[in-house]
Amino acid sequence: MKVSGRRWLVLASTFYTYLVFMFILQSIPPVISLLMAEFGITHSEAGLLMTAVVVPGAALSLMVGFLSEKFNVKTLGVASTLAIAAGAFLTGWAESFHQLLMGRFILGIGGAFAAIAMPTLISRWFQPDELGKIMGIYSVNTPIALVAAFLTVGTLAEAQGWRPAMQLCFLVSLTALPVFTLLTREGPLKTRNPVSYTHLTLPTN
Repeated sequence: MKVSGRRWLVLASTFYTYLVFMFILQSIPPVISLLMAEFGITHSEAGLLMTAVVVPGAALSLMVGFLSEKFNVKTLGVASTLAIAAGAFLTGWAESFHQLLMGRFILGIGGAFAAIAMPTLISRWFQPDELGKIMGIYSVNTPIALVAAFLTVGTLAEAQGWRPAMQLCFLVSLTALPVFTLLTREGPLKTRNPVSYTHLTLPTN
């Protein structure tokens, strides 16, 4: 496949993978009242279910950024899809608040890897002067995921309960791995020529 065709597949696969993460991230608010009723958790504990996803991102982003420069970025992306699926599974079949919390924390680890790996892969397929437009397209995944999560998860939870809604999230997470694995490749722009400052001179008055 030509580079011009492959890069759009890479954009589509990274777009979809991060959309899946954001969909699962936002699956808790529509069912929070049901979780509070079943597990007897407080509002503060309910807030932790969202915070637990954010903490790994704050803790791991710098490390993942360094890893993306040293190792195959596609491998980091695959790791993100596996962690997202594992977190969604634990959340969907949780029997206690602590299991819910752990599931959300693992989801956050996957999100931390995805947040770095997906844009990095895109940057290795598109020229710098194209990235503004391309990242504008990529960023649309977040509002789409938020709207889809509130409509889909909320409607299913109202009809069937919170657990089928969370288990749907797990099924959705399983689609990210084959999509990402089959469509994504390391880009031809992986190695860029470094800027040389040896011939630059400062202006003089």
